[in-house]
Amino acid sequence: MGIQERRSREREARKYAIVSAATELFTDRDYNTTSMQDIADRSELNIATLYYYFSSKEILYLAVLVRAIELILPELESVSSGNGDPLQRLQRISLTYCRFIEAHPEAQAIIHCLQSQTLAPANEEEQALVERAYTGTRHAMGTVARVIADGVDQGLLRDLDIRETTALFWAGLNGVIQMATNKGVFKEPLDGPLLDRWLDLLLGGLKATH
Repeated sequence: MGIQERRSREREARKYAIVSAATELFTDRDYNTTSMQDIADRSELNIATLYYYFSSKEILYLAVLVRAIELILPELESVSSGNGDPLQRLQRISLTYCRFIEAHPEAQAIIHCLQSQTLAPANEEEQALVERAYTGTRHAMGTVARVIADGVDQGLLRDLDIRETTALFWAGLNGVIQMATNKGVFKEPLDGPLLDRWLDLLLGGLKATH
């Protein structure tokens, strides 16, 4: 192994360790109360070294989120292509995504920053991380689009615009999650009655009428 290859592996190992430490802290506490100094201490690094690897807490959280997204994508693929009719598969996708948000409560905010392009990658490496996040979110949306398309092809769902319906599905699901977690009057488990009521309305509206 050459010197350059060894240094590259050491750099990737250090970044992996930092993301692991950040994941533990974001899970044990939350995003707002975890500082870059906390992450540096957990990683046994000085703060300057941490900023050498990640230019901001937002970018570091994005790295945590990308790792989580890439872990959940196979599960989304599995539930979207598994047994059951398209309506049942959409329900399973919703529950899987809710469990993801429960484990990563800041994910919605970071995804919003990603979509509104307010994240500021400092270099090509961080830009590549942003692209991985875009790819992951597009892949997740694609799982829903394929299920809806299957349902339309089978005559079980109304003949709707697939892209628009997919966007409305994700917008509605994220809205329900925000209501369940941020509004005192609705505060309840993400997979509780509020989600059930939304799914009833959504799936009922998607069903084909014969």
